[in-house]
Amino acid sequence: MDAYDVVVIGAGPAGLSASKTLAKAGKRVLIVDKDPVGGTCLNYGCMPTKFRLKFGSSPESLQRQRKMVDDLNKAIEKSLRKRGIDVLQGKARLRDRTVVEVEGKEVRTSSVVLAVGSRPRGLGGVEVDNRRVFFAEQLLWHLPRRGLKRMQIIGAGAIGIEFAFMFRELAEEVIVCDLADEILPREDREIAGRLRAMMRRQGIGFQLGRPCKVDDSADLVLIGIGREPNREGLEETLGGLELAQDERGFLAVDESYRSSVEGIYCAGECIGRMFFANTASYEGKACALSILGRGVESGYPAIPRCVFSDPPLASVGEVEEDLVYGSVNYPHGEMYYLYPVSGKIKIGIDRRERVRFVSMLGPGAPELLPLFTLAVDLGVEFSRLRDMLYVHPTLAEAIGRIRFA
Repeated sequence: MDAYDVVVIGAGPAGLSASKTLAKAGKRVLIVDKDPVGGTCLNYGCMPTKFRLKFGSSPESLQRQRKMVDDLNKAIEKSLRKRGIDVLQGKARLRDRTVVEVEGKEVRTSSVVLAVGSRPRGLGGVEVDNRRVFFAEQLLWHLPRRGLKRMQIIGAGAIGIEFAFMFRELAEEVIVCDLADEILPREDREIAGRLRAMMRRQGIGFQLGRPCKVDDSADLVLIGIGREPNREGLEETLGGLELAQDERGFLAVDESYRSSVEGIYCAGECIGRMFFANTASYEGKACALSILGRGVESGYPAIPRCVFSDPPLASVGEVEEDLVYGSVNYPHGEMYYLYPVSGKIKIGIDRRERVRFVSMLGPGAPELLPLFTLAVDLGVEFSRLRDMLYVHPTLAEAIGRIRFA
């Protein structure tokens, strides 16, 4: 029986990050996934979504999308093997806390990392048949028939908004529904409302602030209302081993990512803390450091997030009532001729004038975000950003024009 220091189950951002960190420290690592490496992000989420938003939904585009994902799968697997990490594709099952079975082959391990992700949350009583009603993962690889009359999107979070843009040219009518009274409820209401107004002008409709049910007249329906524990897949992986769960059904861990069973660690969406690829990677690395006996910082650094709408929305930090907010419309001057779209940057500072929150809607927002993420993470005073020298002409020059009430 082959023996490893660590077996990582799940090859998404959390599992990949954990594997690389452990291998760099000299550990013998096996990573296992039933799908090609990359997880939901690469195979069914972030990457194909952004590709399709950019290149459209023609048969040729979907072929290129498939090639992109396949090429990245191969590149990641090659990178893992180059680091000395063994890779197996197949279903993993824990025999006990030290023996893992993969497609009939058993391996022994000192530690296990569960990075098995989550699944789309269903809408009670609605069957997702992958013909008319879809989750995002399947719809990304579906080429709708021509002549779609009406598409309904249930859920006005990031997934729903991005798919509304993706399908606005394919359906005569796209309607976004949500129980919340504004789109992107985590984001600043002013910025979210500004995006919604832009979407309306582009022909996208909304039904907000009321319970959602599937519209029988819709040709195509997307359910995009969040994530939930992958209970059936998790039970199969655990093979009868019982791990403590929280009240929502996600795996419970302590601050060092240790589960209730000695030697088994968990990271990524299966612990239900965050549902971003970047936070999963952060958790995977922190989990690996815990296995290595190194200190793990509690909490998270500043977390940047983006919605790849048109124009994009990007933000970092949280909306707080006691912050002082300032803003500026951009682009301005010469830059408006290069980016003729009206955008806005909004910043929240605390009493010591440290940057605590930023939300942007407009061209280049995701590229401007790292500067603000660093500022929020380090607690930089806004005057440092305002007084910096920026290249001319660039979008970043607008930062120096931000004014506070």
